[in-house]
Amino acid sequence: MKILHLISQYPSKTGSGIYLSEVYKNFKAMNFTQKVLCSMNEDDIVEVNFDDFEIVKFKSDELPFPVVGMSDVMPYESFLFSNLTGENLERYINVFTSKILNIVENFKPDIIFTNHLYIMTSIVASLDLKCKVFAFCHGTDLRQLYKNDIHKKFICDNIPKLNGIFCLSGKQKEEIINVFNYNKDKVYVIGGGYDLDFYYKDYNKTYSKDAKIRLIYAGKFSRAKGIIYLLKAFEMVKDKYNVELILAGSGTGEEYDEIINYSKKLADKVKLYGYMNMSEIGDLFRSCDIFVMPSLYEGLSLVTIEAMACGLKVVMNELENFINFVGEDITKSKNIEFVKMPTLYDTDKVIESEVDNYILRLSIALENQIKNLYNNDYEQDFSSKMTQFSWKNISNNIKRIVV
Repeated sequence: MKILHLISQYPSKTGSGIYLSEVYKNFKAMNFTQKVLCSMNEDDIVEVNFDDFEIVKFKSDELPFPVVGMSDVMPYESFLFSNLTGENLERYINVFTSKILNIVENFKPDIIFTNHLYIMTSIVASLDLKCKVFAFCHGTDLRQLYKNDIHKKFICDNIPKLNGIFCLSGKQKEEIINVFNYNKDKVYVIGGGYDLDFYYKDYNKTYSKDAKIRLIYAGKFSRAKGIIYLLKAFEMVKDKYNVELILAGSGTGEEYDEIINYSKKLADKVKLYGYMNMSEIGDLFRSCDIFVMPSLYEGLSLVTIEAMACGLKVVMNELENFINFVGEDITKSKNIEFVKMPTLYDTDKVIESEVDNYILRLSIALENQIKNLYNNDYEQDFSSKMTQFSWKNISNNIKRIVV
């Protein structure tokens, strides 16, 4: 059986790219024949681990603008979907249509897995192909629909033609049903996971009163990820304890510059790391103690699951999709300290009048989790609860649905 994977983004550096790569890896272990169509900027072609793949090249003669990002700030040079209009939109649709039809004709897939309920997936759904087409919703696609209407009719007209949709949580399933008037029996909650090869716990740690506590954030550097608020909250507690904050990831533009500049003010206690692969970030996680996820919007937050699999304690916002997916056995543990979300506008921006109180709540949560470590007040075997969320289990669930 042949599977074609499609993504209009880089097949790395973001959650959806990692999602595709992990599904590919696990279906390869099941001996499926696979091919990938992904996107990259022509001046930034990165290495991939696919046996058979093709690239839609942006910043090229065919597509003279950068890869169009599912988020407004990406960890690589990108173009906004809100600006994808007129001739650029026509080029985008034509290039993807031509590429997909050509690959389908030559590769002859039995199943297509396409990522994001947005323009590329709508193109695939509109082509009336003879193979089954299943899409993965990552949350950023729904956010784009909420943020702008310019492509909404084309997308909403075609998404209902898909054979099925995989989503991250029960809440997201309800959104998909409502937004696209989609058949509820064809939306499957499968969540997201982690790779057992890279994310695992080494040993149980104990903490003396003078032990250094290492906090870490890993992911995209942008304001929507809440990093600037994390830095200000950390600034309120950094001199009370023997602590260090690590920021691992990358970004672009003014928001990235803002985060870097603020980090430099706290250089004695804040360490900056660039983009890291899964092996590197897994090793770094195991050397740290508390993972912080201050993001204001997430489809699920796979990186939080990865961090918990490595034995880290967590401070994070009350992200509904995450809470809904992992269940009470995880969320009621002292290993996670939740922070009440501020009121947002435009899906991922904090109302100015609530910024200070939110930063205070975040600082209190950091302090609570630091104290829990010093008091050894947490579940030692907590990471064992995370094995249910391995990519191997999730890929087997996908297989049972599509085959």
